[in-house]
Amino acid sequence: MKALKFPGEKEIVKRIRYIIVGLGVLLWIATAFGQDSTAVDSSAAGWAERMFRQDLQPQLLPEFADGYGVVFRDLNRDGFADIYIVCFRNLNRLFINQGKPDFFLDYTIQSGLGGNLMSYGENNLELGASAVDYNNDGWQDILIVGWGLTTYLYPQQANLSFRENFPLAEIYYPIDGNAGIWADVNRDGELDLFVTDEHYHNRLFMNNGAGHFRERSKKFGLNQPAISQGAAFADVDQDGYPDLYVCNWFTPDRFYRNIEGKQYQQMALPLPHLQDSLKSNGASFGDIDNDGDLDLLVTDRDGQTRLYENNFSPERPEAWSFRDITDTAGIANDLPAYGGIIADLNNDGWQDIFFTNIGPNQLYLNRGDRRFQLIYQETFSPTFPRRGYSTGAAVADYDNDGDLDLFVANKDTLSVLYHNPLQAGSFLRLVLEGVTSNRDAIGSKIWLYQETAPGDFSRLYGFREISGGTGYLSISEAAAHFGVETGKRYQARIRFPSGTEIRTAPLAPGGIYPVAESGGMQKSVTRAFQYAARVGRSEDFWLNTLLLLTWLLLLIGFMRFSIRRYLWQNNQTTLFLISTMVLGYLIFLLLSGQPTWIVLLAQIGTLLTLMAVLAGFMEKLHRIETQRYGYRQLLQNFSQQLIFIKNNSELYERLVSTIQQSMKVTFCSALEVESQVARFKTVAGIWRHPALQLPLSPALQGQLITAPALRVAALREDLPALHEVEARLIIPLARKEKLLALLLLGAREDGGELRSEDLGILQILAGQAAIAIENNIYIEETRTLTQRLTEAEIREQYVTELETQHQKLEQLYRELQETQTQLIQSEKLAGLGQLVAGIA
Repeated sequence: MKALKFPGEKEIVKRIRYIIVGLGVLLWIATAFGQDSTAVDSSAAGWAERMFRQDLQPQLLPEFADGYGVVFRDLNRDGFADIYIVCFRNLNRLFINQGKPDFFLDYTIQSGLGGNLMSYGENNLELGASAVDYNNDGWQDILIVGWGLTTYLYPQQANLSFRENFPLAEIYYPIDGNAGIWADVNRDGELDLFVTDEHYHNRLFMNNGAGHFRERSKKFGLNQPAISQGAAFADVDQDGYPDLYVCNWFTPDRFYRNIEGKQYQQMALPLPHLQDSLKSNGASFGDIDNDGDLDLLVTDRDGQTRLYENNFSPERPEAWSFRDITDTAGIANDLPAYGGIIADLNNDGWQDIFFTNIGPNQLYLNRGDRRFQLIYQETFSPTFPRRGYSTGAAVADYDNDGDLDLFVANKDTLSVLYHNPLQAGSFLRLVLEGVTSNRDAIGSKIWLYQETAPGDFSRLYGFREISGGTGYLSISEAAAHFGVETGKRYQARIRFPSGTEIRTAPLAPGGIYPVAESGGMQKSVTRAFQYAARVGRSEDFWLNTLLLLTWLLLLIGFMRFSIRRYLWQNNQTTLFLISTMVLGYLIFLLLSGQPTWIVLLAQIGTLLTLMAVLAGFMEKLHRIETQRYGYRQLLQNFSQQLIFIKNNSELYERLVSTIQQSMKVTFCSALEVESQVARFKTVAGIWRHPALQLPLSPALQGQLITAPALRVAALREDLPALHEVEARLIIPLARKEKLLALLLLGAREDGGELRSEDLGILQILAGQAAIAIENNIYIEETRTLTQRLTEAEIREQYVTELETQHQKLEQLYRELQETQTQLIQSEKLAGLGQLVAGIA
């Protein structure tokens, strides 16, 4: 009997391999026969081939790789979906859709959205991309999420003008972000931001309505440490508040319920991704069974992608119930998956699923009744064996032909824009605009009903919720796209995040229908109130207002100061205003990409510099003018006092003193001309020649009379004595061909020369002084003549009076003699009487 022979270790391993291969074949057969027996019909296969074959695709974009997060939506409000791709290490790319024929224009450099190119190692990697109107100004703003100093929010000013306004990476450092998704967490009408983090706790940034955020992850219970990747908001229990699913590595995922916008409660559900660590990458919500609630798709690195059906019950909305239907639905993606897109790509009314994988990407068509069919799996050329590594993906109808096109970002190979070739009118699109709610209407729900009988819109045909980011680090267009049946009519019931509900009029297939939350005057008033409230709450507004007022006050204050001090007239003021405005506009153009407060600070700095330069220049002129005005005023006052000075000696003294003081010369002396000789009269200043006499010939006098002022150098030969006294200038004082005096001026104390303006003033003053001197001479001569005449008249009067008095005296004398005679006679008669009496 032969001994039993046991297989060796190598043989056992070999047999196990055969068993695994056999099981794999059986599993493939079971899966294939478990799907729809019709397999892939020819029309669907032909459509998929035309959509995904590279050689059939139009070349609309330049070739580039290294793509990660994707934005696929209209960024400049022209009605065409644009594309923005965040690249792992290279320059980010912005492609603007211009419509036919040349669809996309590379606008990366002009926009300034190239991103951080200083990546090294694991620092400054850029990963996620998003675009929403976070400040409700009507323009899509760009969010870049990454590691290190890369997470930035770029508000759009208008027409693709972006500026770096909110550096989340710097304010809340450190952030190693992956995804950035948006929702109105507390239903205040403002979009809030949730950022997943690779190495630190996740962040919830609450929008304060003024363009700024406050980090509130701890308050809302979202600050648990985890290696988080993708995430998605969705109102799974339809209470009006967005719930949250977060994908994690090395720990189970977390599913949070929003408790009335105040906090998040982690839900414990018996789902594989919530119980085990499967290295989840992305989460997407969508109604795959058209029952009016949102189902959940989770992709992961471990090849355990799962589709969870939402069994929402309106009677018990708080009792969450999800069921794993991956296998029964025919989803068999065992590849490492990053993104999952839920969208109706073939316009049959059922939302399909597209996977971006490490390996071949896959498209599963929704056949209804919760069953999917693999319609496309990417193949690779034998000459290019490198396997695919797809990351972000997003959908939008970039050519407005009524079907959803697909953009796929690839890390190691070229990113691809897949053009959907349906070109059929079996679609219906709703473009929502929030008014009381956020302007993008993110979080709005749309139930589409099909008319089954005239006026009967009771059959639910499809359900959508406007998403603020889904899949893997990406965001699709904001429009709600429905594939519909042609020849039917539809009606939409729309519930905005504010709670406002709108029922549309009957809708025909093939149309794009804009729906605003409110219209007319109500919309205008609400927009105006929101703008005023947003501005009033904005710190930037008050800072900018303060800086603007500072600029205006500086401008007005300097002009008032200049008008008062420097006597600016209209011309100077207008020129200064125009110069200031031109400089301010140039600074605005140079710093157009910077925040307003930086522009205003630059304008204030430029204005201060201009004011300092002008003030220095004008102050110098003002000092000169003040000096000129001082001596002008001094000379003017003196000229007014000339008529009151009746003595020429005093006039000479004050004249030379005034000129020496005002003109700042070393001396000013006066020489009086008499009998062809100019004799020293008086001096002010330094003078060492008190006995100076200058002989003046008639010819020289004639020359001096005709010349208003002469340089001493011109009279060297005629008056050599002037060089001894160091005189520089001679000013004659003459009247009517008569030379009255000479003024000798020395050098200026500052070494300069007298200006022509000064010489003109001196000549005028000399003319006035000559008149005054001549007048004083006439007055003196008149006084002398008058005195003489008066003396003669008095003498004659005295003679007359003496003669009169003499006559009076003679008369009195005669009268006295007569009186004495009478007195003697009376005395004689009296004596005779006494004698007679005595005799008697």
